[in-house]
Amino acid sequence: MEKLMFIVDDNDSNLTVLAGIFENDFKVLTMPSATKMFKLLERKIPDILLIDVEMPDINGFEAIEMLKAKEEWKNIPTIVVTGWVTEDLKNKANDLGAFEVISKPFNIQSIKDCVFDCLAKV
Repeated sequence: MEKLMFIVDDNDSNLTVLAGIFENDFKVLTMPSATKMFKLLERKIPDILLIDVEMPDINGFEAIEMLKAKEEWKNIPTIVVTGWVTEDLKNKANDLGAFEVISKPFNIQSIKDCVFDCLAKV
């Protein structure tokens, strides 16, 4: 059965690029906001989630906190994809339960390796 990936980013270009990278390996659903992600989560649970940090309404960190607070969603493997990576950001992401933080622009092979590594550990 094909695995399901959610990609959440408010930048259409990032959604398109990431979806293109993973379209042969996953059924990919893209969302421009965490609000839309939460609506879809009521009907579908992804095998993995890639989420941006800086987004309007609910940022990536708030979204991860909300995911981890709900029993049905707390075990969704999550990778943060962001344009700015600092040690504080990495620590916060890890403290919230994210598997990894990937910096944009990203190396295609590195992000693929990270996703498959994450899935292998769940």
